[in-house]
Amino acid sequence: PSLDDLKYAVVLTSTKDTLQAHKRGAFENDIYNNAKVVIMPSYAKLTVMDSEAEGRALKRIQELIQEQVEKRTLEVPVSLVHGLTNNSNLMLQQQREKKGEKYDFSSSIMNAAALMYIFRLNSNFKDQVDSAVRRAVPSDFLTENSFGMPIRASDKCGVESVCLPFEKYMELVSQQRKKYFEPNENNRTLNIVLTSESPNIMEARKAFENRTDFPYRFVVNKEDSLQGSGWPKQYGEAKAKNDIMVSTFVALKLQLLSKHFVANCCSRFHEVMMDLFKNGCGAAPSPSIHCMQELEDEQFQLCCDHTGTPKCRKQLFVYRKYLEEHGNVHF
Repeated sequence: PSLDDLKYAVVLTSTKDTLQAHKRGAFENDIYNNAKVVIMPSYAKLTVMDSEAEGRALKRIQELIQEQVEKRTLEVPVSLVHGLTNNSNLMLQQQREKKGEKYDFSSSIMNAAALMYIFRLNSNFKDQVDSAVRRAVPSDFLTENSFGMPIRASDKCGVESVCLPFEKYMELVSQQRKKYFEPNENNRTLNIVLTSESPNIMEARKAFENRTDFPYRFVVNKEDSLQGSGWPKQYGEAKAKNDIMVSTFVALKLQLLSKHFVANCCSRFHEVMMDLFKNGCGAAPSPSIHCMQELEDEQFQLCCDHTGTPKCRKQLFVYRKYLEEHGNVHF
């Protein structure tokens, strides 16, 4: 899309319109259907698309690609245009057959390509991000001996997710290290790539760094804005928007350097990282990636508000009562 396409994007003002479009795989209104860019509210709780809706959506994507090819008078084989969408559809079908269940769009190469396209940076911004990454990464850093630990805290806690005190995250690292890192790697210092929007989380690491018996090394962006929220409306005027965006992309690039990665998949940002890892965008050729919600040890299975299971509803209820009595002491 061009800058004008973005400037004059159609905005869906209601959750109802978003849910209908997701269910049908198309918009009822031709104005929406013909728009290059449609902005939909993120607070609509979307489920996995059914196969019919998915087929309509992929067909529309194919039509848009064809329109762009024709406008640019490029000699592109029709098979390639169809391949751009059919490849995505084929991958989704294969994943469903393999798992015996519906699989979300995040497993497709098209999703990763779309993310990389959306995240492309202008040269000035890219230089800021790359310079910050270089300053954060030690010269002897090894991807194969690195553990990615992004921590979403602050506004997420008690609202959309259960959160853990920092000590628990360190227990998780130790547990995962024994399980996933080879014995020869255990003799080296493990890098913990730590990123978070929470000043409290980043401060808590210092107590561990000062311990003589702590066998790990933190890799952090010491210039992070630490805006204390994942919700832009809560940033306030104290933090420059540019600094927050630089910190966000630095966090993303740092995490993609890890071999082993554990994320809180209640967080959309962490889900984006997972999607990029799934499609080979990380530094490790065969990364080990996990959602905390799917870990074997129940003490690390963080519940999300949208999960809706009786177990999670109970866990969130107890957690919220704790926060009411003690305050958000850890995050």
